[in-house]
Amino acid sequence: MFILIIVLFALTYVQSQNWIIQNSGTSSPLYSVCFPKSDTGYAAGVTPGIGSGLILKTTNGGTTWDSLSIGMWVPINSIFFTDANTGYAVGGSQYPSWVGIILKTTDGGITWNNWNPGLIHPLVSVQFPDKNTGYAVGFGSIFKTTNAGSTWNNLPYLPTETLWSVFFTDSINGFTVGEDGYILKTTNGGADWTIQNTGTSHALTSVYFADSNTGYVVGDAGTILKTTNGGTNWIAQTFGTYSVLHSVYFTDTITGYAVGDSGIILQTPDGGANWIRQTSPALGLSSICFPNSDTGYTVGANGIILKTTNGGGVGVNENYITSQFIKTYPNPAIDKITIEVSEQSTNGNLSILNLNGQELFQQTVTKHSTMIDITTLPIGVYFLRLINNKQVQVGKIIKE
Repeated sequence: MFILIIVLFALTYVQSQNWIIQNSGTSSPLYSVCFPKSDTGYAAGVTPGIGSGLILKTTNGGTTWDSLSIGMWVPINSIFFTDANTGYAVGGSQYPSWVGIILKTTDGGITWNNWNPGLIHPLVSVQFPDKNTGYAVGFGSIFKTTNAGSTWNNLPYLPTETLWSVFFTDSINGFTVGEDGYILKTTNGGADWTIQNTGTSHALTSVYFADSNTGYVVGDAGTILKTTNGGTNWIAQTFGTYSVLHSVYFTDTITGYAVGDSGIILQTPDGGANWIRQTSPALGLSSICFPNSDTGYTVGANGIILKTTNGGGVGVNENYITSQFIKTYPNPAIDKITIEVSEQSTNGNLSILNLNGQELFQQTVTKHSTMIDITTLPIGVYFLRLINNKQVQVGKIIKE
C-alpha cells in the first residue's frame, strides 16, 4: 500500500503536464461539455455582457472549435448528445425575468428548435439514458420526455429544492441532486421520488453512476459521496479540499475525475479511496467528460478547454517512474535528514509533500548527498519527490 501511495504522489507531477489547453476561440465562460464521438464534441456557456447562449463544436478532437448559431439570449447550462448529430441543450435565467429553454438539434447543431418558448423554469442539467428518454432539472423543476424531445412533461417532486444535476442509469432508475445535500432517487421514471440519506447539508452539484449500483456525487466544500448499493447508503470520501466541485465523471467503476473552483482536477484510480490533485492552468472548471478511458475534456472560466489523451496522466510512459526510492537517514528524524541519490539524479528538484499532496518545501539537489532542515515541519508523515528530466524518485520520512 505504501508503494502504491508513493507512486501516486509521484504521478501528480506527470499528470499536471497532461492537460493541454485547446484553442476554444472564446473567452466566455463554458458550463458544459459533451463528446458523443472521440473527435466530435460540444461545449456550452454564455457570452458575458449580452448574455447570449453559446455553443461550440469541434469535429477534430478539440484542435479547433466553431461557434454555432442558436439565437438564444440566455445562458446554456448543460448540453447532451445521444449521437453525433442529435443533441439537447438546456438553460435559462432568473433576471430580468424567469425564463427557461430546452433546445434540440438533429443536424449536429446547424439548427436548434426551442421546445417551449414560454417556459419559465431555468434548467441547469439534461441527460438521456437512451435516445428517446430524457430528463432535465433546474430551479424547482424536473422535466421528462419519452419521445426524443418532441414533448416534455413537468414531473412533481418533493421537496421543491433547486436541482443541479440529473443522471439515469436506464429509462426508469435515476437520481437528481441539489441544494441542502438533497439526493432524490426514482425507480419508476420519475413518478415518485425518495430522499436519500446523505449525511451532509452542503449543496450537491453533480451526480454520475458508473453502473446501476456504483455512483458518485460532488458538491460544495469539497464534498464527495459514493454509493455501492444503488443509493441506499452514501459514504463520504475525503481529499482535504474546500473548493466547490462542479462535475464528476467516471470512465469505469473505479477510475474517475472531479473538477471545480480554482481549476482543481481530482483523479481517483481506486474508486475514491484516494483522490490525486492534478494542477491545471484554469481559474475554474465546470464540466468534464471522457469519450473513452484515455481521452478527456474539461471546460470552465474564460473559455478554457483542456484535453488529455492519457487519462490525465494514468498510464504515462514508464520512463517517468523508477523503482528506486530516495535513501533517507535518520528516519524517523527530529530536525535534519540526509538524502542520497544516484549521480544520474543530481541537478533535480526535491519536494516535501504532506499527505494531502501539498508541497511544503522545495530545493534543488546538485550533489549525491544533501542535508535538509525539517525543523519547521509539524510532527507527522511526509513524502519526498525528486524530479530530474523524465525521472521521478520518491520516498517517505517521519518527523518526530
